[in-house]
Amino acid sequence: MSVNALPPSTLPGSTCPAPAPAPPPSTPPPPLNPSLPIHKSSPVKCPPYHVDHSRAEVKMGLYQAEDYPLCPEPPDEFVKSLERGGTIPPAPEDLKVALSFQNFVEPINTLLKAIKSMHFEDLRDSDGKNPGPLVLRYSESKLPRLHPNDTRCRPDYTIAFERNWTDDGHISWPLIELVGEKASSGDPDPRKKAVSYLHYLMTARPDLEAGLGFLTFKAGITFFVAFQGIPEGEITTIGWDDEGLARTMFAFIYRLYNPGLWVKKDYSRRRISEDGHTTAAFDLKVKLTDAKQIVRCDRFQPVYASRPFGTRTHVLVNPTSEIYVEGKHVLVIKDQLCHDRRFTEKEIYEQIHADGSVPGVARPAFHFIYEETPMDVDKSTPFDSTSPPDSAPPPDESSPLDASTTLDKLTLLDKSNPCLPSRRRHLTGLQDYGRSIMTVTTVKQMLESLFDVLECKAYLVLRD
Repeated sequence: MSVNALPPSTLPGSTCPAPAPAPPPSTPPPPLNPSLPIHKSSPVKCPPYHVDHSRAEVKMGLYQAEDYPLCPEPPDEFVKSLERGGTIPPAPEDLKVALSFQNFVEPINTLLKAIKSMHFEDLRDSDGKNPGPLVLRYSESKLPRLHPNDTRCRPDYTIAFERNWTDDGHISWPLIELVGEKASSGDPDPRKKAVSYLHYLMTARPDLEAGLGFLTFKAGITFFVAFQGIPEGEITTIGWDDEGLARTMFAFIYRLYNPGLWVKKDYSRRRISEDGHTTAAFDLKVKLTDAKQIVRCDRFQPVYASRPFGTRTHVLVNPTSEIYVEGKHVLVIKDQLCHDRRFTEKEIYEQIHADGSVPGVARPAFHFIYEETPMDVDKSTPFDSTSPPDSAPPPDESSPLDASTTLDKLTLLDKSNPCLPSRRRHLTGLQDYGRSIMTVTTVKQMLESLFDVLECKAYLVLRD
């Protein structure tokens, strides 16, 4: 035998182990017995994360009751609460709507069209086009898109303007006007789920001061009104055969078409296209603290929101913004209700950057605290906010910037009410916008991000 033919373990000076013996040929599985049932794997059951997430945050009295008492009389008090957003005309005396648990979508769409033709024929979007009537769809199998918190919850009922629906029945969260739930026998708490959908609507719509929702069940329908920044709302339940149902539904739909004071006067919504989907961006009017002028910040999109019935925090971003406020580039706007504290957010940022710009920490652009006195916004005289602030025309003194919202009228700032602590609306502009941590693709990028955070913290601790 030649040396090259020897096994590796027998070669002179070799330390390589002998190769393991080849495994025996595998035995083919026995043939299936057609008389035995084929075992199927159980389907993967995903927990209702969207509901649990919302329940951990929502602190509203809307879902505390576990039963659904029917109102023997028309809920006039609920209609009065709808009029907090503005005057609602009386419903036609001959108005009749045949609604039931099973026959709901088609009669509501008929009423939506009728109310638009009666009162809102001249309704226009921000681009001057008619959005069409509001349309209700039973969208249990359709996932609304582009929520700032990336929720995958799917309301049973969704109402949006006809123009904003896609041909295949999809809708983006910032374009939704109302969400609702259809109670099912397998759901132990459908009211809480209905409120969770309302929670997500309020986080997707930074322009709303109040949101509307409903829950249908076999005996009737429950209407909800939830107010931003307030841990309680309005609720009423009406039976399907109640004579006041049609009038209440009329007022409810009228408030959808005309939110009135329930939309922030310094916001306006516009339709845009993003990644092939139609969604919404928001134009804001910002009043400078020192100069008596209004800057219009256009095309800002919500990227994060939390606690709509508490601090009501919304973060909006326009990475391609060309807006300058007092010479500072505005890429991010944070809209939040804050308690009066020793330092404002802008003052904290300024303290951090007092000795020079600190990497990894956003720089402030502006900060405005809204006053408690209601005022109106003049939307008729916008100006080009890309120009330097000194060249901006002064605002119309007869129409000062809206510094209040419906929240003021709902005693949010009433210090005598222990349930509603004193808070004021803070609008903060930032000059920097970083990438999401979820875009990190390598371990090196993750370590670099963590190092920047630790370096920044160490710098601030050692400096102060």
